[in-house]
Amino acid sequence: MPRHNSVNLYLFISKYSYRLIHAIPATMEYQAELNHKNDMKRIEAELRGKAQVERENADLIREKIRLQAQEDRTTRLESIK
Repeated sequence: MPRHNSVNLYLFISKYSYRLIHAIPATMEYQAELNHKNDMKRIEAELRGKAQVERENADLIREKIRLQAQEDRTTRLESIK
């Protein structure tokens, strides 16, 4: 009897350890896939945010360029006088 139980136990362990060993790579692959999807969504959100900030700041940037050009013109005119 004890030998029979030990054989059954060995078969049980063998069967489930095989499943477990082969399930780990699939789980790791799935985790890598999820990480990739999350990274792509994070990057997309960051880029959308940067684009939004640039659109909101476009007027400020244009105003800064206009003021800089006006200041340069004034400086040149004063240096000619």
